[in-house]
Amino acid sequence: MNLKKISLVLVFFLAFFLVGCTQKASDPKVDNWDKYQQQGSITIGFDNTFVPMGFEEKNGQYVGFDIDLAQAVSEKLGFKVQFQPIDWDMKETELQNGTIDAIWNGYSATDERREKVAFTIPYMENQQVLVSKKSQNIQSVSDMKNKILGAQAGSSGYLDFEAQPELLKNIVKDQRLISIKVLMKP
Repeated sequence: MNLKKISLVLVFFLAFFLVGCTQKASDPKVDNWDKYQQQGSITIGFDNTFVPMGFEEKNGQYVGFDIDLAQAVSEKLGFKVQFQPIDWDMKETELQNGTIDAIWNGYSATDERREKVAFTIPYMENQQVLVSKKSQNIQSVSDMKNKILGAQAGSSGYLDFEAQPELLKNIVKDQRLISIKVLMKP
């Protein structure tokens, strides 16, 4: 795909993103596109611990795939973008309260979330996977028997773990997750 096509896709994506994922008036169907055009700026909420998608480096700079993509699209549209780290457990509340204008992060579109916010056409597809040290030799879900499992609180993986216990919850140690959020606190 050449640069011109990529630029067109990015502009198209952001246009739909801004229209579809804004809720300044606590209504997921409110279209604030005109307001953003007049302002020339948008505040994007993201989880600043979500490596490699969006995170804060030691020097305080925000980096990652979603940060780079949002900046590229915003530049094409002539928007200034302000990145606002948010508490991931409160993402929909932040959006509804107007603290942020949009969520641009690894935010899976689920039926429950669609009731709260509007989504654009996805710009990437992902799957929930288990990641472990190679030395653990985890080849299948059954290999997780009596293992300790961590997941980000409020993430799709966390929600799937709780909602579908037959997939994994019933075999891991103590039938519970350790919240990654708790593990990451200093």
